[in-house]
Amino acid sequence: MRPKSMVALLRDIGPIGVKLGQLLATRGDVFSDEWIDALASLQDRVEPLPFDAIEPVLVASWGEKWEEDFTAFERDPMASASIAQTYTATLLNSSDVIVKVRRSGTAARLEADMRILVRLAKLSERRSSDIARYRPVEFLQTFGKNLAR
Repeated sequence: MRPKSMVALLRDIGPIGVKLGQLLATRGDVFSDEWIDALASLQDRVEPLPFDAIEPVLVASWGEKWEEDFTAFERDPMASASIAQTYTATLLNSSDVIVKVRRSGTAARLEADMRILVRLAKLSERRSSDIARYRPVEFLQTFGKNLAR
């Protein structure tokens, strides 16, 4: 597989694929410069969702009156990524904070995607001793636990 094809596949997989690619882009000890450059393209800014799509997540977390916990909440995200968007806000005690809001449905999709990736890794380990020495199942299980946090 060519690096650009792998990047396209990771983007198609969705948030878990993008996160996995971002992590793999840091592994210059495993991949050539051509692969690292292609995987690094997954670090690019993700188009933000409109606030109307994010607000239901805030309501689910804080309740209908979530805005009452803030004296200010900037509705334009300061950053947007494959899994979450971040916003600047000010609490009632005047503390400036950053609020990270996961995109709706992300948790369930991440779990399902991780199950698929672990299954593929198990198959790869059984079929190739070269792949098995990198312990992809262990890697993905740790990756999934860290991502869930």
